[in-house]
Amino acid sequence: MFDLKLQYIATWVRDRGYTSVALQLPEGLKLRATEIVDFLTQETEANYVMLGDPCYGACDLFTNYSCVADALVHFGHSPIPSQGVDPKVLYIEAD
Repeated sequence: MFDLKLQYIATWVRDRGYTSVALQLPEGLKLRATEIVDFLTQETEANYVMLGDPCYGACDLFTNYSCVADALVHFGHSPIPSQGVDPKVLYIEAD
């Protein structure tokens, strides 16, 4: 089972005061989407948007997340240094 660091994500969302957060999961983790959203909704006051488009790694990052949310949590891969750093994007490596 993957450690998705849900408590860490909840703390990150609360500490920054985000009210809406987009969640981007790779195909293999989308089966856990309801579990993830349920936990984060109970732990924070934010609303969550699950992005449904296929995602095949950090190179497939949804960069227009600000159209739907204050921040983005990208599951499954580490950041690509050449893409720069966006403080409103949290990368969660599924390990």
